[in-house]
Amino acid sequence: MVVEENLDEPIGDLIRRARRAAGLSQQLLAEKLNRLAGHGTVTGHEVGRWENHQRIPRPFWRQWLSAGLGIPVDQLNRAAVVAAFQRAAAGSRLSIDTHSGHESEPGQLPLAQTLGEVLTMWDQMIGRRQLLARAGPTAGAALIAASIPGALGSARGETRPETYALHAALTERYRQLDVIAGPHAVYSQALDHHRQLMSWLASTRSASEIRHLAELAADSGDLMAWLHFDLEEYATAIACYREAADAASRVDDLSLHAYLVGRISRTLSECRQHSKALDMSRTAEHIAGTSAQPAVRSWLAVTRAFVHACLGQQAECRASLDKAAELLALAAGSAEPAPGCISFYEQGHLRKWTGHSLLALAAADARFASQGRSAIDDALRDWPATAVRESAEVITASAQARIIEREIEEAARLTARAYAVAAATGSARNLRAVTELRVQLRPFRGTPAVRDLDERILTGS
Repeated sequence: MVVEENLDEPIGDLIRRARRAAGLSQQLLAEKLNRLAGHGTVTGHEVGRWENHQRIPRPFWRQWLSAGLGIPVDQLNRAAVVAAFQRAAAGSRLSIDTHSGHESEPGQLPLAQTLGEVLTMWDQMIGRRQLLARAGPTAGAALIAASIPGALGSARGETRPETYALHAALTERYRQLDVIAGPHAVYSQALDHHRQLMSWLASTRSASEIRHLAELAADSGDLMAWLHFDLEEYATAIACYREAADAASRVDDLSLHAYLVGRISRTLSECRQHSKALDMSRTAEHIAGTSAQPAVRSWLAVTRAFVHACLGQQAECRASLDKAAELLALAAGSAEPAPGCISFYEQGHLRKWTGHSLLALAAADARFASQGRSAIDDALRDWPATAVRESAEVITASAQARIIEREIEEAARLTARAYAVAAATGSARNLRAVTELRVQLRPFRGTPAVRDLDERILTGS
C-alpha cells in the first residue's frame, strides 16, 4: 500500500488516513503494532489519541507505524514536526500584563518561523542527511573516499571543508527544530547523526580530521545531552556532556569545554544535587578563567547563582548575579561573536535565571519573592519568539511566584499555559514542573481557576 504524501499533514491525520486505507480499526492497528514491536503497550485508545492530535507517537512507535502501515519513516517524522509545530503555536500564549497582574488579550506567540519555514528547515535537513549518506554507511573512511566529487572529498582522498560544514549545519537544523517542536521531533535522527560522527572520530588517524571531527562531535554531543536532559534522562545527559567536553578539550576549545562542564553542573542542580553542582560549577569556572568568551562566563555565573540560592547562600548568590550581569554587558560590547553553544543566551535568559535564583531564596526569606517575580515577568515579556519549548520554564516560574504571593487565579492560568507548551513540545521536564505546581495548588481546588486547570489537564485539551 502506498500512502500519498500531503506535505502539510499532521501525523494524526496521516495515521487515520493510512489506517482506513488499510481497512483497520484503531484496535486492530494497536494489536498489529504490538505484534511488530514484540510487546503489547499500545491500545486502541492510544491510537485514537494520536489521531485526535492529543499525543504525538514517539520515534519508537513511528518506526512500527512505518512497518505496519507502509508509510516511509521520514514521512511520519515530517508529519510529527507539523503536528508539534501546530500544537506549539496554538499552546504558546505568553502575553502578560505585568503591571496589572492580569492576563492581557489572548494572542498566540508570534513564532519567528511559519509552518512553511519550519518544513523548509526539515526538508533541508533531510537533503543534507541524504547527501552525506551517499558517501557510505558511516561517516568514517567512506566519507574520506567521498563518492560526490568536489563536495565530500578531493582527488587525494581528503575530506573537503564542505563536508564538515554540512555536518555542522545538520546539527544546527536539529537544534532549531527541537526548540520549536520538542525533542521527539528530532531525537532519532540526531542520535544517528551523532553516532556517525563519533564513529568517524574513533576511526580517523588524521590530525586535521581529528580537530574538525572533535568540534563536530562536541556540538552534536551537546545537542544529544540536551535532548536527554529535557526528557529527564539525566544520567545519560551527564554522560553525553562528559563525552562532548572531552571532545572540546581535545581541540583546546576553552569556551565550549567550560560551557559543557557547566551543563553538567546544571544537570546536577536539576537533580537537586546542589553541593555536587556547586563543585562542578567551580570546575567550569576554573576552566573558563578569564579567557573564555564573556557570554559563556556570564552563563556560568548566573547558573551558579541559582545553585548558591538553593543552598541558602544569599551573599554568594548576589555576587554571582552581579558578575553575570557585568559579563553579559561585556559580551554585548565585544567585537568577538559568541560561540554557537551560547548563542541562545541573552538578556531574557539572564533575567530568567535571576528570577529562578531569587525565588529559590524566597523559600527561606519571603522578601525575595517580589524581586523574583519582577525578574521572571521581565524575562517573559522579552522572551525570544523562537524559544517555544523553554517558554514553559519561564511561565512555570511566573506561576510559582504568584503561588508564593497567593495570587491563585493567575497562578492557575499560567500553569495551564505552561502545560499547553510542555505537552505540545513533549518536554518531560516541563511537564514534571507543571505537576509540581498542581501539587502546590491542591489546597485551592475549590476555586474555579484551579478546577478549570485540572479539567484541561485531565482531558488533554
